[in-house]
Amino acid sequence: MSEPSDNQKTGATIQAKAADYGNVLAGVVELLDTARRASARVVNTLMTATYWEIGRRIVEHEQAGQKRASYGEQVVSRFSKDLTQRFGRGFGPAQVAAMRQFHLTFPPAGQFPISDWKIRNSPIGDWKILCGRG
Repeated sequence: MSEPSDNQKTGATIQAKAADYGNVLAGVVELLDTARRASARVVNTLMTATYWEIGRRIVEHEQAGQKRASYGEQVVSRFSKDLTQRFGRGFGPAQVAAMRQFHLTFPPAGQFPISDWKIRNSPIGDWKILCGRG
């Protein structure tokens, strides 16, 4: 039997690389999909913590060491105006009020009563039940 020609060797190599390319591409696509999902979770977690912290700061400013604030609506409106001017959309009065309420509704991490049925048995996204609105 004779040796394969250079053309035959190249053709076999190209076919092998073409078949392998599909496997490599599938792996790269899976890697990117996984990274995108993970980064979305991280961003969501960070934004949730940020909104809670914004709410905490608003409440602390409103109350100034007292049990209840007397002018909460005015503070929310002013924060809304200033934040919208600085950052654009997403800081309307309703959104800023929701951040404030988010802080008031959910205590800092680790302070949820473990025996509370609503927390142990509700989906994490079901905030209406956790807020007593469900």
